[in-house]
Amino acid sequence: AAAAAAQAARRHAVSAQVSTAAAGVQWRAHSKPVFPSVRVHVLHVTAGEVYQHRGLSRCLSAAVLSFVTLVTLKHPNEATEEEPQPSVLEFVLIGWMVSLIAEEIRQIFDRNKVSALEKLKDWFAHAWDVFDLVLNLMMISCILVRVFVTEEYFVWVRMTYALTLTMFYIRFMQFYLIHQTLGPKVVMVTRMINDTVFFFAILVVFLLAYGVAAQALLYPNSPLSWKLIKDVVYLPYWQMYGELQLGDILADDDKPPIMPSNVTGRGFEGGGEGEESEAVHSPLVIVLFAFYMLITNVLLLNLLIAMFQHTFDLVQESSRKVWAYSRYQLIFEFHHRPFLCHPLTVLCHIANVLERLWRAACGRKAPTRDAFMVDYDSRTQRMLGAFVQQGTDKYLTARRSEYAQP
Repeated sequence: AAAAAAQAARRHAVSAQVSTAAAGVQWRAHSKPVFPSVRVHVLHVTAGEVYQHRGLSRCLSAAVLSFVTLVTLKHPNEATEEEPQPSVLEFVLIGWMVSLIAEEIRQIFDRNKVSALEKLKDWFAHAWDVFDLVLNLMMISCILVRVFVTEEYFVWVRMTYALTLTMFYIRFMQFYLIHQTLGPKVVMVTRMINDTVFFFAILVVFLLAYGVAAQALLYPNSPLSWKLIKDVVYLPYWQMYGELQLGDILADDDKPPIMPSNVTGRGFEGGGEGEESEAVHSPLVIVLFAFYMLITNVLLLNLLIAMFQHTFDLVQESSRKVWAYSRYQLIFEFHHRPFLCHPLTVLCHIANVLERLWRAACGRKAPTRDAFMVDYDSRTQRMLGAFVQQGTDKYLTARRSEYAQP
């Protein structure tokens, strides 16, 4: 009994040490008797302060990009003395983009991997880093089309800016991960998007099956063009949402029937190029339409709802664990980021490069200890190893008992 009590006390001590070590990584810096200048430095390099700085920087950048897209985006030929093109705000956005690209490069090289290929693989394993890569490419494309596109095709510049602005706002979703209620919801949304991708892989089969058949029956002998491909997908896709367009499918008893021999694609024989024909009535289209609506609006829609419900239940059961893991990742990321806002982070990157060069010249190694690494003596390490081994054995025993049950 005494040995069992001693072992229980030892496990309790190890658990307390583990809890203390986990609590050591706090959202704000610990209080410490330092000089005032050092105290200010510690305050502004904590993960919480960096998180707030980046949030404000993102809001300001989104406001500037929205203002440029809505108000000041004009072709250089429309420039005036009061409104030069490109505007000053666009150059601010370019500086912000350069600092963001430099930050992503720093994250790649700061990975705890040996080779550059392993660093890239680890960087691509994080969804938000991939999203930042796409966002940076969109920003670069905005600059390229802004410079090289002529006034005749300037609408492509607006479209590129609009898509970039859309992705810019979606990027704010990462800042919700720190919240205990909103964090799991963001995880649910991302997983439901993955479910939608698999659902769309099934939907596209029935959509093309009905779309191609209906297009061939309603508008026979259509000329090959990009508009034909759009028409094949356009009608069945919007019918799935309730835009039935029955006027193109059902016959009109008040009009004489249009025979297929009088129709050539979207125009009558001898008609103008832009003249569109009426749909050819075919009873088979009505039958195909009925089965298509039954499959998409009843069967596949309920399948998608069931997939969403399953994903919601999985995340909701372990919502606290999901939130804690997402919060830890966010704290870890912002702890290692520069404390200045974009685009001033370039100064931090320059200082980091100079520091690395100085250490290389002096033969000094970079420090490996930070707030996420705790050193223990050999006795505590053995206790932690025993604690982990005991938890592993307990988990495996519980799993074996579950499989052993009939």
